Amino acid sequence: MKLPPITVNKTRNLLIAYISIATFGWLGARASEPQIGPGPLQSELQKFITEQTSRMTGRIEVEFGQIDPRLTLAPCARIEPYLPASARLWGKTNIGLKCVSGAFWNVSLPIHVRVFGTALVTNRNVQAGQALLPGDFVEQELELTRDHGKPVYDLAALENKTLSRSIGSGVILREEWMRSIPIIQSGDQVRVIAIGAGFSVTSEGQAISSAVEGQMVRVRAESGRVVTGVARPGRIAEIRL
Repeated sequence: MKLPPITVNKTRNLLIAYISIATFGWLGARASEPQIGPGPLQSELQKFITEQTSRMTGRIEVEFGQIDPRLTLAPCARIEPYLPASARLWGKTNIGLKCVSGAFWNVSLPIHVRVFGTALVTNRNVQAGQALLPGDFVEQELELTRDHGKPVYDLAALENKTLSRSIGSGVILREEWMRSIPIIQSGDQVRVIAIGAGFSVTSEGQAISSAVEGQMVRVRAESGRVVTGVARPGRIAEIRL
């Protein structure tokens, strides 16, 4: 006995879950006498997957594997799916199934989540430290779950970004590879603006550290004193008094 496919229609997502559990034997003593019909379990899985993938974009396919056939579990009136700690519905993973009515057991169900959508893919080699430009990438529809990184979907995300590693042509851009380009570099001449209640004082100095926007930057003031401020666009170190 097989569960029928689950189809969930959402505004931006189309999720099709293929369930390949051959029988319900693992729910009761004998496969010929299932203790729960496909309706309740299908409904619980559909609700669970819909909730867990609500923030994903694109087309999502989830294939369910089989519970370990060597297990003998007590009959269960209701099964509740859950996501184990640190697990992610991305690629090959597992979800938990626990009996919450009629018995007390907990098992792991292997699943394969495939997400298809549009992401940024390199159309040439991009070197580490190189400023990312829209011309270096093309928007391409593909299986995003072919690796475990977090894909970048929008060209706007490239602004003021560089790479922490070199990547070749045809590679999906990952969020974890991107770094913000420092707006103040060590050695830059900067303006130090000290802001207090109803007043501000501006002076000049030289950065002795680098910082991206919003980070703390150390500056040697004209007096020789080293001060610390927040890096702002325009080579400004802002100090709040």
